[in-house]
Amino acid sequence: MEFDLSGTYPIILEGEEAGELCVERDGPYWVFDAKCARRPGLLRLSVFGADGEGYLGVMEPCGDALVLTKRLSRHALSGFPTAITHAGAAGEDGGEIESISPPDAGNAVSERENVPPDEAKPPSLAFSVPPSLSWLPCPCPCSLFSGLCEKAAFGAVSGAYFALEGEWTLLAVPMEAAAALPYGLVPFLYQIKFGSALFFVCVIENGKAIRSPA
Repeated sequence: MEFDLSGTYPIILEGEEAGELCVERDGPYWVFDAKCARRPGLLRLSVFGADGEGYLGVMEPCGDALVLTKRLSRHALSGFPTAITHAGAAGEDGGEIESISPPDAGNAVSERENVPPDEAKPPSLAFSVPPSLSWLPCPCPCSLFSGLCEKAAFGAVSGAYFALEGEWTLLAVPMEAAAALPYGLVPFLYQIKFGSALFFVCVIENGKAIRSPA
């Protein structure tokens, strides 16, 4: 189980960012250090990623905050997601992060024609959006990639969404954010509209953006 979990990730509670989780390597262990605003009731914290959920434990009050520090061995991380997107209330607590849709997602339309002439815009390929996809907010899209260049470039991207389709992870990036990325870094395979907002979508497999879903 050789993968890099290090980074700072948002804690998403009830659809809003409520704190942050820092993950660092300490020899053979991974240290998870979480902090968020104090709230009533128990908060059982998990980390989430495209390939699952990993339970960390119950956050404890400390002044006006809730905190949790967990030190886990590589063996203890068995079953954890290989790439963390965010942290949040654990599923068994009834506070799991449910599949939600971006604004007006019921009117999502895949656009495979009339691609803008700007060469920085993605090409139109014969790959349509499956209508049954469940889109989740992706506060940390850089965590979906294994390459350092992609991680660095996507570290500043916000407002993205991701969905799972078999072995692929589909990442939808707002048009403005996609246009600001280094040209050619990631192949965007198609466009999708959520209401009036245009997103460019790349398809990720094993931490790398692929150039064709075929």
